Amino acid sequence: METLLPLFTQIISGVIGAIIAGMVFRNYSLGLLGNILAGIVGGGMGGLVSSKVTGVIGAAGVSEIVADLLSGGAGGVVLMLAAGFARKKTNR
Repeated sequence: METLLPLFTQIISGVIGAIIAGMVFRNYSLGLLGNILAGIVGGGMGGLVSSKVTGVIGAAGVSEIVADLLSGGAGGVVLMLAAGFARKKTNR
């Protein structure tokens, strides 16, 4: 369970980040379900990239939890915006 907690943290923060980004950038929003899915995938990917860059996997200190929250949230935002941008460009 200790190794899954960072993944859950990253996914939840990715979903929250993607939903907030969808509300802020309405032109690129994928709808609620699309934003949630982008947040799940983006949060997991953001956490994976962060763990590969920092070399820290599954740590339970406060700084690692904050890093999981930030990397997951950023991953969710980036993937939602990228998918929204691509969708908007293909609909022209």
